[in-house]
Amino acid sequence: MSYTKVQFKENILMPQQKIQEKTIQQNDLSSILLNIDATFKISDTFEKVDPEIGKIWNDIISDLISSISSACSGFYRSAIVNLRSILELSCNTFFYIDHKIEHYLFEYENAKADKYVSALIRDYNFFTSKYIKGFKSNIKYHETNIDSISSFLKNIYASLSDVVHGRYNSLLKVNNIEVKYEINSFKTYEELLGKTIGIICVMFIYRFNNDQITEINSLALKTGVIKK
Repeated sequence: MSYTKVQFKENILMPQQKIQEKTIQQNDLSSILLNIDATFKISDTFEKVDPEIGKIWNDIISDLISSISSACSGFYRSAIVNLRSILELSCNTFFYIDHKIEHYLFEYENAKADKYVSALIRDYNFFTSKYIKGFKSNIKYHETNIDSISSFLKNIYASLSDVVHGRYNSLLKVNNIEVKYEINSFKTYEELLGKTIGIICVMFIYRFNNDQITEINSLALKTGVIKK
């Protein structure tokens, strides 16, 4: 029997509304809103410093809203999959702002989007302790350990990639296909969101020599990779 429009509405769209209502009722959401605010502030800086690269942040913000919306609708795995896209695109913008030729090839020659986070760290020492020494910096924070930023990047990227590639322990529906509100899955998403945006905030602080934005500082410090 074919799936009808009425069945789609009753079995998929309407339950999502109930999940969204329950998510809002049972969660504070202040940390999620803080992540949104910080992302917009980072985007604003990129737009001012380099509008061409700043345009990429429109997709990052779109992905962030899509990710959060999915999580609030019960699609937790899809929400986490989007986080990898957010991390990857964000890292690309930090890379391109210091590698103009690569950005030109990316935008104007439609070069392959193969600047994966793991490849950036391996091939360019991206945000290793050596790398960040190249930035003019008088910020009040320093790394908690040698390469703490790049190590955190590697680990969170690997965790998100496990979900993207369907590593068995990352699957959420092997026992039941029902889409429903699951507090533990939502909290797992919330934690991964905080780590993803948090490490982006750390990169922002170092690259732009800016430790003056409260929301960004708060999220960056929660990663544990920097301290005063």
